[in-house]
Amino acid sequence: MKLKNLNILLSIIIIFVLAACKPSSPAPFSETGGNVQPSVTIDNTTKPLEAENSQSVTQDPDAEHGCIVAQSYKWCEDKQKCIKESEEKCEKISGYVKPKMSYYLIEEALAKKYGKSVDEFKLGIRKLTLAHFRGIVSGMDGVILAAKQNNDWVIVFDSVFGDKKTYACTDVEKYNFPEDMISDCTK
Repeated sequence: MKLKNLNILLSIIIIFVLAACKPSSPAPFSETGGNVQPSVTIDNTTKPLEAENSQSVTQDPDAEHGCIVAQSYKWCEDKQKCIKESEEKCEKISGYVKPKMSYYLIEEALAKKYGKSVDEFKLGIRKLTLAHFRGIVSGMDGVILAAKQNNDWVIVFDSVFGDKKTYACTDVEKYNFPEDMISDCTK
């Protein structure tokens, strides 16, 4: 019995010793052989991490977004992330949706249409494409449809603040909504 307890104790000690001796992992390398900049992803935005021994970063608009200015990172609005312009161009990505930007523009369009403040309600996104939005207002019944027309978001239908509770398919067909966004329209 004592021998069994001694074996268990020795096993536990060996496990702790081995765990403490775990070697640190080397810096990551890209497939091309160069070092990869350590980064962190927050809210679907990847940002480079600041090295532990680097000096403090001068505050400017790029640093406001968490970009490490001292390492030549700049904020790219179109890609919604920090980039090094020497490694990556800041240009729009075909088919890319910037949900936060579209969200606020749709919210502003709804507020303007009904003479409300954007602080009076909060939109919930159900589906968002480059040119179409289907959502709700949190805590309220109804649906909101919006479409992008000439680079502006237009409220096509709103059963939250508006008088109508249903909409005809013919009323929204000119906006070319995806079928799954308007499956509840009346024919």
